[in-house]
Amino acid sequence: MSLKHTYLLQILGQVGRVGLLFFTLLTVFSVNAADFTRGLEAYDAKDYKTTLQQWRPLAEQGDEYAQLGLGMIYQFGNGVVKNYKEAVKWYGLAAQQGSMVSQDMLISLQNQMTDWDVKEKAAIVVVVDLEKSRKTNISARVLRSQKGIKHLYFIIKYDQLHCDITKDLANPPIQKWFFDNQAADMATYCSKYSDSEDLYFYLAPNSNKDSELVVAIFDNATSAVAIKTDTLRFKMPAKGFSKVWRSVNSAGL
Repeated sequence: MSLKHTYLLQILGQVGRVGLLFFTLLTVFSVNAADFTRGLEAYDAKDYKTTLQQWRPLAEQGDEYAQLGLGMIYQFGNGVVKNYKEAVKWYGLAAQQGSMVSQDMLISLQNQMTDWDVKEKAAIVVVVDLEKSRKTNISARVLRSQKGIKHLYFIIKYDQLHCDITKDLANPPIQKWFFDNQAADMATYCSKYSDSEDLYFYLAPNSNKDSELVVAIFDNATSAVAIKTDTLRFKMPAKGFSKVWRSVNSAGL
């Protein structure tokens, strides 16, 4: 999956509202078109309670389009608390009936990763915890500071993230991360995007020694690097990392 595709999935998850035109097309194919349409009209009016009342019986009776609609409602949290496990349930039922859209939506809820992209200087992993109904976006990036020092750092964002923006930048909290079972101290900062109210964690190796360790692991890895923190278990691709690291060095970015 391309980096651009992953960004598109992230945007889709943030928007949280399926287009009226898309559902209008589904109405044509639903075997219970009248009831589905009433649910659609309620959806467009943001009366999600009525939408659920119209679509849930249809979904339980096996209408694949109502099942798809419920999956989207639970994935994006329209009038309900986001529940990825419930979304997977309804997508799965629709997919069993041949719904290609449901199959694509299931892919968007699976753990995903992209190889390192030279242009973006980044790799991305999306981890979905069905039990906690939380989707975590993790990106690893390479950049050069104003002082000319090259950095490998990580950004973590997940649904309903709340944290206190880091004020004391010189003494940030330290987290212990394990890269292929090798420990590194990571300085952790809570930040906010400049164009929104969304918060995210910015993490970077705490010392030159930690940085050299992490870079060497990615540089020498023959497959994805297994990363473990106190709250996360995921794999970050190593493919393309060496090329990205060298490109930043040679371009002086």
